[in-house]
Amino acid sequence: MDQELEIGLRSIAVPVRNQQGEVVAAINIGVQAGRADAKTLQREFLPILQQGAAEATAMLGRARLHNAKRPA
Repeated sequence: MDQELEIGLRSIAVPVRNQQGEVVAAINIGVQAGRADAKTLQREFLPILQQGAAEATAMLGRARLHNAKRPA
């Protein structure tokens, strides 16, 4: 988003999905508009956010597997 939430704020977000592909959360970062333009957010921050979302999805899968193995 380019200054949609607040003038002077740029942000970018990615979804976090569970093992079924459903969106269960999001990871977001915001910066002052004067510090980074939209292309910089996409080039420098988006890959990091995507990696974080992938790691969160993997953690959700491991947590689900762990909980499924617990005795009732």
